[in-house]
Amino acid sequence: QSESFSVLPRIDVNGTDFPQTQAMHEFAILHPSALVTSEWSDNAVASPGETKTLVVSITNDGDTELVHPQLTFTPPSALVDAALLKSLNPEGTYKNNVLVIPVADSLEKNSSQSISLYIPIQQYPEGNENLTLQPPLQLQAQLPNREQPFISKKTSPTLSIGTQLLLSSESRYYTNEGDQIGRGPLPPQVGEQTKYWAFITIRNTTSKVRDVTFTAHVAPGTTWTGRTSVQKGQSISYNPTTRTISWTGGSLQAFETIGLYMELSITPESAQVDSIPTLLTNMAVQGQDTYTNQSVSRSVSELSANLAQDKKGLSKGIFVTE
Repeated sequence: QSESFSVLPRIDVNGTDFPQTQAMHEFAILHPSALVTSEWSDNAVASPGETKTLVVSITNDGDTELVHPQLTFTPPSALVDAALLKSLNPEGTYKNNVLVIPVADSLEKNSSQSISLYIPIQQYPEGNENLTLQPPLQLQAQLPNREQPFISKKTSPTLSIGTQLLLSSESRYYTNEGDQIGRGPLPPQVGEQTKYWAFITIRNTTSKVRDVTFTAHVAPGTTWTGRTSVQKGQSISYNPTTRTISWTGGSLQAFETIGLYMELSITPESAQVDSIPTLLTNMAVQGQDTYTNQSVSRSVSELSANLAQDKKGLSKGIFVTE
């Protein structure tokens, strides 16, 4: 489309009018436009530590060429792993928390181009309850014979980021305050019974979790004494046939932390001299994220009597002696 502009100058000399040659110029009027759409490749749900693919489609629906179009993505650092984002999208440039990816050398009228953005979610995303990621996108391109660039800003679909259950364990003979809760010789001695306490901590993060359960196995050579304590849910149960510990806790609210505590005993044999006894194996917690409706779980392979967080007990010795 174009418009014409004409000028007819006249010169007046002492009341006499002298018409001049008419000047005419035709201006091209550009209507640049781009349709930018995006969608998550599989579903709009992510787990912490997961990499999601955002497929962005760009269609030049204007009346002029878009030269060197590029897509700009500014990720929130609390939710997106910036270092991994850079390595997963090597065709782009990353600077000052902005990822710029070239779309094409040129995008002609009525032509389209799709690109994929690989977005890694932080292993431990930060924020309030029920996290969402809705990354803003900006398309920028040069126009033929124009200095002013064409810019189009869009918002991508919402991605729901789920919670995670964190599981940690420690063996104890003394509390942090120095009170003795274990019994028997320390370091443990062959043929003598030593009792420890296992402290299990379950921490939920950003969304409510229902149907929370914990299981573990009592290690060979370790005895279940039956003494337990819980901060929430049912009492801890023990199946002597399978040597399995079980606990059901109902629901955990976002950012809720609870503890499970159990006494375990060992009576070392000669073959265990100079070793650290194992108390529990195959510890696992699992539940259902009520925000994303995904299963969440975490496991720890074993808990030994290493008293790693018990400084007083550690100073007395942890290796089995004669």
